[in-house]
Amino acid sequence: MSESKGKLPHGAYIKRVPSVYSPEQVSRYLERIQYPNPPLRPEDFDANLNNLELLMRCHITTFAFENSVQHYSEHHTMPISPAFLYERMVERAEGGHYCFGNNGLFAEMLKGLGYRTYTGAGKINVGPSLPAPPSFLAFVHKIIFVQPSENDNTTYFLDASSGGSCMTRPILLEDGEWVEGATPTEFHGLVKDAREESSLATNAAAKTEWRLLVKHIKSSGGKDTDTRVLFSFITDEFHTADYEFANYGVYTGRNDIFWHGVVGSRCFWLSPSEEKDVEQLSSDAKFNSSPPRKHPGAPSMYMGRYSMDGRVVKRHIGSCTTVVREMNNELDRRDALKEFFGVTVAETDLQWIKGRPPAFEQ
Repeated sequence: MSESKGKLPHGAYIKRVPSVYSPEQVSRYLERIQYPNPPLRPEDFDANLNNLELLMRCHITTFAFENSVQHYSEHHTMPISPAFLYERMVERAEGGHYCFGNNGLFAEMLKGLGYRTYTGAGKINVGPSLPAPPSFLAFVHKIIFVQPSENDNTTYFLDASSGGSCMTRPILLEDGEWVEGATPTEFHGLVKDAREESSLATNAAAKTEWRLLVKHIKSSGGKDTDTRVLFSFITDEFHTADYEFANYGVYTGRNDIFWHGVVGSRCFWLSPSEEKDVEQLSSDAKFNSSPPRKHPGAPSMYMGRYSMDGRVVKRHIGSCTTVVREMNNELDRRDALKEFFGVTVAETDLQWIKGRPPAFEQ
């Protein structure tokens, strides 16, 4: 790798910052995500790129991207304090969160395992696939930057939120870098660009905005593809006040998808037979992407995804999608949240969704 690749502006180093979580809590987290052969003490964890990738994959197969608390609680909020996240997601194992919670928990656990990391923010694209121009929201998506090697400022970008066509591996912070996604039919890439509405001249010097792309292979040979901008981001560090303000806007915004739906998305490991099937879908067009690593102890090299789409649950493996559950009432949805997304909703809490847009009965 070139010494100039994958660097933050001005070659900045990320300093080591202590985690808000105790060593005991970090160890409990490793148990929760079923990390293979964890060390007895977090300080003995080998904080390198290979283990970062495995941590991320274990994290996104454990915690769903979901907003059940927003609708099935009396307070109708989505708390993001470290204490709430640990208690709900690790201690009680009641479910996941959306980006503020999933990436918030992950970033602090990375610190507790010895990684040098900080969090930033991105702008979700709600526009269609390329070549249509993107349509970005405000800074409402939490993201993570990591320098996984000791005494090295080479930087990797990741998003462990589990939502939609989510990243499944870290990617080098470099223009034009690609990595393979959940299966050989999916790729994530980074490009630098400038906003069309920018007042700055759109030359290379003005391209200070990063964009995360996802490319899906729709047919064998890689000739039929779909590429979409997932979100844009900058490398500035964001802090608690930024996320609290953005989070409030997300769970109270009446034009937001979270207001109008009970959202669910979760990755799962493929079985050996499913893994064999997706390997046959491998495309010759690799887009110079980095292939996945074979991690000892990991159930598979590849993943599928469950999604809650309106009143159905879908199962996605590569380019194949099947409906696995139809829901007709709140009890059906409660059961589906538990079975496919690992989310626990008490029957006594089903009452709190009444009168809200996603409710089955208004």
